[in-house]
Amino acid sequence: AKGAIFINGYNETDIEVHRSLFSVISQDQLFLTGSIRDNLDLFKKMKNDELESILKKVGLRCQLHDPVVERGQNLSYGEKQLLSLARGLLQRAQIFIFDEATSNVDPQSETLMNKALKELLADKTQIRIAHRLQTVEDCDQILWLDNGRIKKIGPAQEVLVAFKESR
Repeated sequence: AKGAIFINGYNETDIEVHRSLFSVISQDQLFLTGSIRDNLDLFKKMKNDELESILKKVGLRCQLHDPVVERGQNLSYGEKQLLSLARGLLQRAQIFIFDEATSNVDPQSETLMNKALKELLADKTQIRIAHRLQTVEDCDQILWLDNGRIKKIGPAQEVLVAFKESR
């Protein structure tokens, strides 16, 4: 009910602007029946070339007019995650939260996702929630939780070594 959240030294008080700073990519994403374009730009504010460029950057080989059926059932899990990443990039989010975003993807999609995390989001804050060590091994800091308790927090290699030694 009180306090402040500072992002880049600024306390944004407009809740809509504040929300736009975040992009959450979780295991379950919302997809609408329509086209790829509809799912990237619901309010049709962006030009096709901008949307096509972002699809290319995240490694998706689909066209804007390609259909998306209810809940994205015609898309692979990896395609859904990459499309969700494209949405976050289009909204120009500053903080990306990945909740087990690569847990069910095929190896090719995981490679594309990891490449995007390193290249496209190099200047963004990333919060990755993961069970797989390879998902977090390139992070600056790792917070290791075990049964809701903090086991260790620190530089990635330091925490990963401690984790491996505990097994």
